[in-house]
Amino acid sequence: MNPKRLCRLEAGDWRKKKSTGFSLFELLISLALLTLMLTLLITTGTQTAKMWSESEEQEEMMAEGSAVLQMMCHDLRSASSPIQLQEKSNIFFLMRTPSDDLVTVGYFFDVNKKGHCYRFLANAKETLLAQSQGKLTELESHAAPGEAHCELIANHLLSWEIVPTWKNEKQMTLLEINLAFRKTTPRYFLSTVISLPPS
Repeated sequence: MNPKRLCRLEAGDWRKKKSTGFSLFELLISLALLTLMLTLLITTGTQTAKMWSESEEQEEMMAEGSAVLQMMCHDLRSASSPIQLQEKSNIFFLMRTPSDDLVTVGYFFDVNKKGHCYRFLANAKETLLAQSQGKLTELESHAAPGEAHCELIANHLLSWEIVPTWKNEKQMTLLEINLAFRKTTPRYFLSTVISLPPS
């Protein structure tokens, strides 16, 4: 047999026997790149989810805040008695309904659940009875979560500030209402000024 031909055969056999897989270094580089890509994808996904959640939270709170503010403004514009600002978080007054009934309305916070705000509404019969007996304050003292007259109107209203403007010592003419919303610390704010009917 020709020695050159034998040499070619041996070289061919060696090439067939040689491993065609990746070296350890190539595998390490591939794994490092894969890890980097996965980290970037996870980080991007997390940031997108966080932004989406914050956007939904803001939208929910602004809708809730707008509804609460409109409700308060509507009630206060129909007030037919001096507004009683009992505390920073309690406000009660008599209001005329479209059917000209006199009802008792109030807004207050749940002291046990942060952010929960309620609207209190006592009907005309109860209001008239309490007024004739001089027990309006007692009627208002029934304002508590879970009572029949109370309705939950906000889950994220952390605080409000109601600043009155007085025409004289007895007549309140304007109310500035500032509302602060979020789950833990105030972040979203709504405010308005309303004119009160003459007492």
